Amino acid sequence: MFTRLSPSWMDESARSFGYSPGIRVGDLIFVSGLIGRGPDGNVPESVEEQTALILDSLEQVLAEGGAALRNVVQVITYHTDLSEVRLFADGRGEPFDAETPPTWTAIGVNGLAHPGARVELQALAVVTH
Repeated sequence: MFTRLSPSWMDESARSFGYSPGIRVGDLIFVSGLIGRGPDGNVPESVEEQTALILDSLEQVLAEGGAALRNVVQVITYHTDLSEVRLFADGRGEPFDAETPPTWTAIGVNGLAHPGARVELQALAVVTH
């Protein structure tokens, strides 16, 4: 059984573009690409601020599925400028399980779907009982 995970402020945008911010299937949570956009719809300029908003959004999606950042096992990030990967890593801090951090793949792209977005994060989490 699939359970759609969509914090209320993300729901209108997700439905208009035909996707789910997250889906829980059994003990797995698949999280769509998230950009650093807050509930007001604005995307800040800095990668660090975008990263903080991405992590807030990720926490919200995971919470709807009964998980937390410590449950994330895989992260894929997309960057419009690969020289900013360190800014993302530093801005991310250590919100994930510090002893067993998730796998991470960083990919350079020519652009992202929202104007001004410089980084996007996709994740996979495992709900533990």
